[in-house]
Amino acid sequence: MQAPPPPRSDDGKPRDLWLGVPLATALLSGLDSLLTRLELPHRPTTPTLFLEGLALWAVPVLLAALLLAATRRVWPRRVRTQAPLQWLGLAWLAAAPVLLHWALNRHTAMATTLERVLTRPHPWGEGLGLLAASALGCLLLGRWLGRLSRAGAAALLLAVALACGLLLPWRAGEADRPAADPNRPNLLLIIWDTTRRISLSPFGYERATTPALSELAESSRLFSEARSVTHFTFTSHVSMLTGSYPSDHGVRLLAMDFDPGHSAPSIARLLREAGYRTGAFLGTGVLSGRQGLPDGFDVYDDRVDPELCDSHAWALLHDLQALLSGWIPALRNNGQPHWLQDYERPADEVFESALEFIERDDPRPWFAFVNLFDAHWPYVPDAEARQRWVAPYDGPIDGYLFRSDRYPARYRPNSRDNAHLRELYDAEIWRLDQRTGEFLARVDLDRRRVGLVLTSDHGEALGEHGHYGHEGVLEPEISVPFLVRAPAGSGDWQARRAGMSSAPVSGVDVAPTLLGLAGLPPHPRQEGLDLSAVDPPAERPIWVEDRDFVDPQRSELVLYRLPHKFVRSLSFGRQRDALYDLSSDPLGVRDVSRQRPDVARLLAEEVDASRPTWPDNRDGSHTVIHVLGEEALRALGYLGEGQQATPPPEPAGEAPAETAPSQAAPAEPSSPDGG
Repeated sequence: MQAPPPPRSDDGKPRDLWLGVPLATALLSGLDSLLTRLELPHRPTTPTLFLEGLALWAVPVLLAALLLAATRRVWPRRVRTQAPLQWLGLAWLAAAPVLLHWALNRHTAMATTLERVLTRPHPWGEGLGLLAASALGCLLLGRWLGRLSRAGAAALLLAVALACGLLLPWRAGEADRPAADPNRPNLLLIIWDTTRRISLSPFGYERATTPALSELAESSRLFSEARSVTHFTFTSHVSMLTGSYPSDHGVRLLAMDFDPGHSAPSIARLLREAGYRTGAFLGTGVLSGRQGLPDGFDVYDDRVDPELCDSHAWALLHDLQALLSGWIPALRNNGQPHWLQDYERPADEVFESALEFIERDDPRPWFAFVNLFDAHWPYVPDAEARQRWVAPYDGPIDGYLFRSDRYPARYRPNSRDNAHLRELYDAEIWRLDQRTGEFLARVDLDRRRVGLVLTSDHGEALGEHGHYGHEGVLEPEISVPFLVRAPAGSGDWQARRAGMSSAPVSGVDVAPTLLGLAGLPPHPRQEGLDLSAVDPPAERPIWVEDRDFVDPQRSELVLYRLPHKFVRSLSFGRQRDALYDLSSDPLGVRDVSRQRPDVARLLAEEVDASRPTWPDNRDGSHTVIHVLGEEALRALGYLGEGQQATPPPEPAGEAPAETAPSQAAPAEPSSPDGG
């Protein structure tokens, strides 16, 4: 006698499709959460991403259900009546746009337009192949689940969704660490992102923008001739954490992927190997953990937006928003069209996360790296700071500058507009200083024996010589604060070395200085110096290696031999050199190479001998957009989206300064450039 067929999970009722809506939503949210966590292994597994994803995925699933319900009559009855197959078909239909977007996005490189990708056959072939493979997988899985009862199939799918969304991947326990010397001090690195030295009180600014920093400076070593290694946040941070120049670690705007095995190791890895617990607490999405920086950190807190914004479903919505904002003015939102997502978080939230790490019950010394993005564009201080620092102004410029919805077409900012921008910036600096002072008071540097380095990744131009933002090597864009404070118990260090130094220093000095404060030797590949031990000699050369441009053929190499600054600009195979005397030209805008040919020739020879080539250190010239995203960089004000303008007319009675070829502002505010 023939055995009866296995039980089927369908009964031919239309309600099967609607029962699949919550199941497909949960399954897609769970799978998306799992894939996102696998891309961000430094993040702890929490239910937040899954729960937020349910709300996002419910929308395309409902739309897919309505579409299927409307076309039900044209489906074969066998497919229509198998409940698991309907559920998986519903999930596939909702996920198909996300899968196709992911496949196409893999072929989108910085400065590669979407139109170019859409007109090439290979991305479409890969995307359509992925859709076909996933459809076949859903068909086979649905047929197999069809052998189960409806309740059994639903329970299995729900269990998979919950496991992916709430449990996977399981994180391994903390590995054994070397025993730490309890006498080693704690270490704190604070980066005031986008902070220009000339706007800070301890460095001679006429306005008292930074009272907390001024108080800290009384027991610290300050350096009045500090420069960043480039003008871009990610590249500069890698140099600070490794103590090496970009020509060594290979990172740049078009290669935002730090390879820990390629250059000097991160200070976090060296300190962890010495027994420190290590934590990073970030205020900007530019330093996303997708890009290799978590190496060596026990905690890498880079959550600056809701967790949902890391998911693949959000990536599609993100790009749709950016696309629609180009057509619908109401969605532009001052150059920040992304709902929920602005790629940054305020200092008070970053400091709270850092304090939680610092105050943990753990006997090991700690190293905390804190990045604060508050001074970065846009310049939008809170009401109290604005009232205190910003004078009445009725002009057309606001803190969003050229990307503002109210920015007049073809308008050229004047001196009054620039003064207003500086007041807005001063207000943000004042608030950042206040938050930092409150944080340091809670940390209690002396009681916890904390060695501190406070600096910036680059500066900011606020109208000087027609420049805005940080897209070049004008002095306000490169000159940064640099402060070193030794831990309590360091003998008479404060008495001997507190005060201002005019020694030339660089961002590459951060890592060896932190190691010196910890009593550890520098790594052999580090190119910086330990500023806790000695002041560099006045004749020390300082380099700025700026390849952080959208055009891979463009670069600027700067050599400082104070008071001289030598700039070599390369663009499309053409080389142009310029020389500046900063003692008489603090901004560095008047080329004196013709007046001082001997100095220009000697510095050019030194550049030729020291930096003959800049190795790519990577295959190809573009980074894949999904690492951070071109639209993300644009939303943060990078890629030259309105960060510079045509230089305004010089004030009456003042001779126009000669502009170096390497620092000429572009003719249009929106011309692409490095950020």
